[in-house]
Amino acid sequence: MSFGERLKEARILSGMRQLDAAKAMGMSRPTLSAIEADKRPLRASEVHEFAALYHVSTASLMEDEEPVPEEQDTEETAQKENKRIEANQNEKEDKQFARLLKYQNEFQKLSKKKQEKVLKYIRKLQDEG
Repeated sequence: MSFGERLKEARILSGMRQLDAAKAMGMSRPTLSAIEADKRPLRASEVHEFAALYHVSTASLMEDEEPVPEEQDTEETAQKENKRIEANQNEKEDKQFARLLKYQNEFQKLSKKKQEKVLKYIRKLQDEG
């Protein structure tokens, strides 16, 4: 089994999609695809990062053996997952806030008459909902 095949198998066993793993590694999905197809070599640091991401030993990625997930403290895993979820939520909220600021700025550029029309339309939508 080639290195790329072992890496792909470890990713699948960890339950990660290729896109998610690529994002976590700071690379594009096509780059990860090339690595898994043995078309792009890895730096030693990347091998260690993949092993940590997939919770396997670097030896299982480097040697021709089945990647076996390492035992991991479940509390530590839960904390990492909670941090990841919180970071994603914060990112979504930041994007929503940026959109609201943009809309507010655009609204303020409107004439008073147009602002009144927009507010009337919003109230109508609220009444319908």
